[in-house]
Amino acid sequence: NLSAAGQAPVRLSRPDRLVYSTHDYGPEESGQWWLQVREFPANLPDIWRTNWAYLQQQGIAPVLVGEFGGRSIGQDAEGTWQRSLISYIQEGRFSYTYWVWNPDAWIGGLTVDDRGNLNQAKLGLLRPGQAPLLGTPAR
Repeated sequence: NLSAAGQAPVRLSRPDRLVYSTHDYGPEESGQWWLQVREFPANLPDIWRTNWAYLQQQGIAPVLVGEFGGRSIGQDAEGTWQRSLISYIQEGRFSYTYWVWNPDAWIGGLTVDDRGNLNQAKLGLLRPGQAPLLGTPAR
């Protein structure tokens, strides 16, 4: 929660080097009240704006969503939260790192097995917010 960072910002001699990072967790990982109310998921953009997005939206500093992810991208609460956050990240042009890469049984990663086969459904959700590939990928 970076809600107080705007009132007590970090001051650097090189302000262009400041980036705030937040971790956002869904219903399976956290017991946050805003994930359990009747207004969910319509309440999420206001929660994110209050907790961390305002820093980038108001030009205070860029925000990296440094950790988010989950097993489900379906119609259940976890999937609804995850799809909502991905959409918010993409619309707000926030940088992000997805947790987790490996096929974690609890969290559910971007790979589905130890051979590196990818979860195409999750990648399909993330792809619109990815930067274009620079150069030629190594094979």
